[in-house]
Amino acid sequence: MEVGWCRMGWSSWVVAVVASRCADFDHGRRLFPQGNAFFEGVMTMEVLYFAWVRERIGLPRETVETEAKTVMDLVEVLREREERYAAAFADLTALRVAVDQKLSDFDTPLAGVREVAFFPPMTGG
Repeated sequence: MEVGWCRMGWSSWVVAVVASRCADFDHGRRLFPQGNAFFEGVMTMEVLYFAWVRERIGLPRETVETEAKTVMDLVEVLREREERYAAAFADLTALRVAVDQKLSDFDTPLAGVREVAFFPPMTGG
């Protein structure tokens, strides 16, 4: 493995990660030819669960790192985690979603999103 120097200093193999973020580190272009795209696909967001969704999953909220592009992609990622997630997301017609506290649908893009909430439809009374 090729490592080198950067203005930020040298720190064992961590230099390889720093390389893609340091513009004047020539070796970074060879170690990570895809450039910053290596890191740009992963997003971190809060996912909140309400009512029976929370009961089935067993958590009121969690921080999720994902490469999901839409809410539906996020649902698929969560379904693959464990059976409890698959059970909670089995019938999407019984779920509503809010993205950054705005009522949304499952085709909503997740770029720049901080929070996604899943909840059952509400009825007045």
